[in-house]
Amino acid sequence: MHSGDPISSRFPPDLSAVVVLTSLTVASILTPALSQTLVRVVVSGLFVLLAPGYATLAALFPESNESGDVSVSIDTLERIGLSVPLSFVIVPVVGLLSTISPLGFTLPPILGMLCIFVTGGCLIAFWRRRTLQTNNQDSPRPQASLRNRLQHITTPTSMRSLGITTVLVIVIFVVFSGAGYLFAAPGLGESHTELYLGNQTQSAGSTSIAYPTEYSVGNAQTLTIGVTNHEQQPMEYTLVSEIQRVSQSDESFTVTERQELGRYSISIESDQTWERQDRIRPTLKGEQLRLIYYLYHDSPPSTPSTETATQEVHLWVNVTAS
Repeated sequence: MHSGDPISSRFPPDLSAVVVLTSLTVASILTPALSQTLVRVVVSGLFVLLAPGYATLAALFPESNESGDVSVSIDTLERIGLSVPLSFVIVPVVGLLSTISPLGFTLPPILGMLCIFVTGGCLIAFWRRRTLQTNNQDSPRPQASLRNRLQHITTPTSMRSLGITTVLVIVIFVVFSGAGYLFAAPGLGESHTELYLGNQTQSAGSTSIAYPTEYSVGNAQTLTIGVTNHEQQPMEYTLVSEIQRVSQSDESFTVTERQELGRYSISIESDQTWERQDRIRPTLKGEQLRLIYYLYHDSPPSTPSTETATQEVHLWVNVTAS
């Protein structure tokens, strides 16, 4: 080990490029100005396709293929080529680990685990390279690797083999690029609208949600209602609130009396939230009444229902005389 050698102590350019790509991926996903642009797709796609596999190969094979005293070594082009299929073995495994973890199968924990994996692989690769003689350490030599490949193309058999290999590489790249796009594209497969209600309360440094269920006729009480647009495009919504007397038969409910409390037309940009402190002022009295909010992507019918609404959220409340 040559710890005093300035060359051996310098962080290798190929590993630096992987770390930079990892940082750019995090920035493109977490920065609102970039998360909905082509930059995120390109940067995240390259990260998914190459970074996990390259970091793993760098950690497993720190030796240069030009060294004659190693039994297993791979050159720069081989490392890049093998990084793609290896990445598509690693990424699903990380996704599986995220699924069984308390964090769940969502983008932030998967991205965090991949970043830790890639950065850790690069650090291990750097440490392993430093344990070798300087001339035995792997360093990126794409031009030399390409020259060696071209020197072997001298026979018709080699040309046929090259043609078959090229076709296979193109097919694999197209398939893996499609899979990478599915992972990297902003919001793909995640389009939905979130409808929620409940008043936030602060207690002993923690936040909890309160759902007021006791009302009185003529007296207003505030309840927070919110809509978050994850449809990846601006949306127009209509929100209708009612308090209802219902009868239950088996698992179905029939509305026998209703009071409409409010009707709101809402325009929400992509990944934005609309929230309102709704003042509930019931005139319908009774126990176990249903306070319900219907959400529609288009104009609602004159009589809204759970069957026609895009979404609904409700509370069971009691309304007494004032």
